[in-house]
Amino acid sequence: MPRWIWIWIACLFSALASAAEPVPLRVGARASLEITEANGAWSMTVTGPNPHFWLTGIPAGLTLETHPILSFEYFATAPVPNLQVRVPFAQGAAHLRVGALPIAETWRTLGIDLRLAKEAYASGPGKNFAVILGTEPGFRFQIRNLQFRAPNEEEARSAADREERRQRREREAAAWLASLRRPYPGRITSVTIQAETIEVLANVKGRIRVGETTADGGPVIPRFDGKRDRAPDVFRIVDDSGVPLTPPAYASAWEGQRALPKLAAKGIKGLGGIPMNLTADHEIFELGIVHATVNVVVNALLRPTEAPGWAPWEFEGRTLHLNAGYLRTLDATVRTLSQKGVIVSAILLVGNQRDAAGRPTQPMIHPEALPEGTFAMPDLTTPEGTELYRAVIHLLTERYTRENGEFGRVANWILHNEVNQAGTWTNMGEQPLPRYVQTYLRSCRHVYQSARRFDPHARVFISLTHHWTELSGGPQTYVVRDLLELFAEAARFEGDFEWGVAYHPYPEPMTQPDVWNQVVRYDFDAPYITPKNIEVLPAYLAQDRFRYHGKPRGILLSEQGINAVSLAPEEQKRQAAGIVYTMERVRRISAIEAFHYHAYRDSPEAEGGLLLGLRNPQAGLKQAWDVYAAMGTEREAEATAFAWSVMGVPGPDAPELEIRPLGAAADRNPTR
Repeated sequence: MPRWIWIWIACLFSALASAAEPVPLRVGARASLEITEANGAWSMTVTGPNPHFWLTGIPAGLTLETHPILSFEYFATAPVPNLQVRVPFAQGAAHLRVGALPIAETWRTLGIDLRLAKEAYASGPGKNFAVILGTEPGFRFQIRNLQFRAPNEEEARSAADREERRQRREREAAAWLASLRRPYPGRITSVTIQAETIEVLANVKGRIRVGETTADGGPVIPRFDGKRDRAPDVFRIVDDSGVPLTPPAYASAWEGQRALPKLAAKGIKGLGGIPMNLTADHEIFELGIVHATVNVVVNALLRPTEAPGWAPWEFEGRTLHLNAGYLRTLDATVRTLSQKGVIVSAILLVGNQRDAAGRPTQPMIHPEALPEGTFAMPDLTTPEGTELYRAVIHLLTERYTRENGEFGRVANWILHNEVNQAGTWTNMGEQPLPRYVQTYLRSCRHVYQSARRFDPHARVFISLTHHWTELSGGPQTYVVRDLLELFAEAARFEGDFEWGVAYHPYPEPMTQPDVWNQVVRYDFDAPYITPKNIEVLPAYLAQDRFRYHGKPRGILLSEQGINAVSLAPEEQKRQAAGIVYTMERVRRISAIEAFHYHAYRDSPEAEGGLLLGLRNPQAGLKQAWDVYAAMGTEREAEATAFAWSVMGVPGPDAPELEIRPLGAAADRNPTR
């Protein structure tokens, strides 16, 4: 069949399917499962062989043509080895093997395509579906948003179309790597941004290309193209035929930067998940924090068209629209933290909103991102998406770096969230690693260029999970070390800039608070970097190829927490001891600038039952709160004395807490 017919059928199917409303389902009868329901989610514990549950709420007349996808969100701290679905037919039934489900440390969406069964399913009396977990007794699993639904745009594609797309992306990735590693006749040595001009100096003669436009003359060219500022653009030297003579380069110096001091804190104690609309009398300040992360969903701040509550805002001659309420809330939070002497790091996120057919509803979402992601990569492929992203980054970097501190100050910019777990946290669809890194690097570059225009000390940070050489489970994931190496190589190729690492060294597994009992490796091939072997990260980044102007990269531990298995006093004590152990080790490493504890309060409904918080909505302040507040104060010795016996060590001078030297790059500071 000609390819255009396949495309037409896929588009028609997608259009028809989008009109079909999802059919919500419930968990019914079960076997070998203990199940509780709360807040729309079912928590399951396997109690015997062949654990499974039946689905209820399926109306008669439901058909494969309109609702071919069985979908749900799940949370599991261990893999599900062999999930199956019992599918009823007009005559009989059969098991559709879904296969292994990876670990889900946040709610992860799974869509099961029932078109893969040997025939169309039947609905009506006596036609029952069941989900078979295939796990051992003691396994815990959570599930919510059970439904039959129409396929989204990605699910409606033909296999041939998906394969063609995969091959095209592989070719583009290979071409980018080749351009990265091939020799060039020369290099751009500096790009200086001046008030009205840009000076581009190179060790080879040619014409200056700014973005996709070739400028006449040089080395000094106009900074503005009409009202558009060309300072954040990419620069190259090309010959008369347009062939590049240099690698790409970005601004390396800015005249007229603001007179802002470099911020430094007396300690590393920080907090993530900061409540918005923060006031100066909020209880979090009783913890003595000097660092905080604030989430900023950038496409919730700016849009191209009018909407109620959105105010017009001019950017380079174009009228865009600001979410005035969200901006006021963000202002209040950053300003209050800054006035309290807290160093603020903003985590920049792109919400992944979708329509009924699974298509992005906002132009800042990367067009290749899939609906399953909680957040997406920004769209840097289309003029509209790129310009909107450019505008919102300008808004943030200009607003939160003013010399008068009118809205507070953001010192560090973290992009985006756990990029090695792209499928969930920075979705760009199925991508080869080089193609993903290429786009992510562009996003980091853009934020850095915009922030450095105002703040001479601004830095960007790469957000990574505690996986190191171990590939995390799930779709669209990458090995952290591989991603980091390629990012650093590409940054050097284009002219290095001051990026750092925002790491999330949770325990492994996340459910267990006794970090001191974990088995870890103290070398660069460690599968995970956790509080017990945290020294691996700064030692790795201290290698020459990662240094910036001879200095090691900045490190923020921007999200990590210790779980309380329950709210029982003994479990709260274990959680608090885990915090003591972690802080005691982390603060001995001078390369680590900040430790942002996650989280302020328990959110088991959003985190698969984990109780990571320092307070609980029902129980109030936990023991962990008092311990964390005391650390770094005169109360510390008394408040943490209980922890040593829990760990099985005599005290803070125990060898088990020492930082192990990993070559000449290791750094040990015994100060507690």
